[in-house]
Amino acid sequence: MPPTGHLPAGRLLVTCRPAETGLPRIKEMLLCGLARPDSLYLLRAVLDLKGISTDLKGYERTEMDKLLDALSDHPLSIELVAPHLRQLTPAEILCDYDKTAGALCRRSRHEGRNKSLLASLEFSRRRLSQPAQDVLPYLAWFEGGVFEDKPARLY
Repeated sequence: MPPTGHLPAGRLLVTCRPAETGLPRIKEMLLCGLARPDSLYLLRAVLDLKGISTDLKGYERTEMDKLLDALSDHPLSIELVAPHLRQLTPAEILCDYDKTAGALCRRSRHEGRNKSLLASLEFSRRRLSQPAQDVLPYLAWFEGGVFEDKPARLY
């Protein structure tokens, strides 16, 4: 309890996917994708970084908008999928991406807001080199925090 006459000065931001945080009196603020100008800026930045030109037929703004719609303007999805524009047009990505997203929805109970991210991860995973795919089973996938029961130490 703060001393009399003093208001709390700090804030706590809890990010989570589940509907229930377990925290009473919490103000919920659902996050969504980037605003379209921001997602276009991010897309352009990734393409520039990777040296990918979009001055070809099939890479028009309308096609890029369709791709960003499918990605729900999610920044990680954009960063995962954009490098594939080197070999695939937006329409080709959308065709495969829609199949991936549909398959994920049929076999999973994940919320709609996660669909674009999960589909982006699966889309990218399938395009990894065989040696990279071979080591994936050795990666530790986890949910929640790591070593939550251990106090943080500075080394």
